[in-house]
Amino acid sequence: MKHSYANLPLFFLAAVVATCGMLLYIYMYNAVGAAYSRALVARAIVNSQKLDSVAERSTVQLFEKTASARNRLSSLFVKDVETVSFIEDLENIGTVVGSSVSLSSVSADDTTNMAQGTFAKIGAHIDVTGSWQGVIRTLMMTEVLPYHVSIDTVTLTAVNSAPDTKTTATWRASYNVKATILVTATSTKTK
Repeated sequence: MKHSYANLPLFFLAAVVATCGMLLYIYMYNAVGAAYSRALVARAIVNSQKLDSVAERSTVQLFEKTASARNRLSSLFVKDVETVSFIEDLENIGTVVGSSVSLSSVSADDTTNMAQGTFAKIGAHIDVTGSWQGVIRTLMMTEVLPYHVSIDTVTLTAVNSAPDTKTTATWRASYNVKATILVTATSTKTK
């Protein structure tokens, strides 16, 4: 029996084609798996960006809605560049209501080198002399200054006695006023 090896090259060719086909299948399987993983990551990033966009829009809307309230809120604080005018406002109350106002002490935190948007304190001890109405109006005007102020340690005494003490006597009031300073600009100490 004679064997013909004429089909042997076809057998090797079929084996090479089958091996190449299997290697190509394995390569494509891994490539598709990697592409699928990248697509899932990209989809997660897109969804995250959509959520971030929605959150950003709602934050911008909230920012726009509260603009007037934020402006009003910042006006309740004495700005660091307005501390002198705050003290002058305290001193001028007496001329408006007809009493004598003197500031016996003023203290303020040093806002030099403080970051913008931080808070400091300013305080003053006020002595008022005048009629009952003048002293009370001075106290009331101090309370309604266009800043958020706190008043404590109020003492009220009659300086001289008269039959009708509320209208003819001289009265003296003494109290402490405190306000919050809003640092609006960063400044540095000069050497």
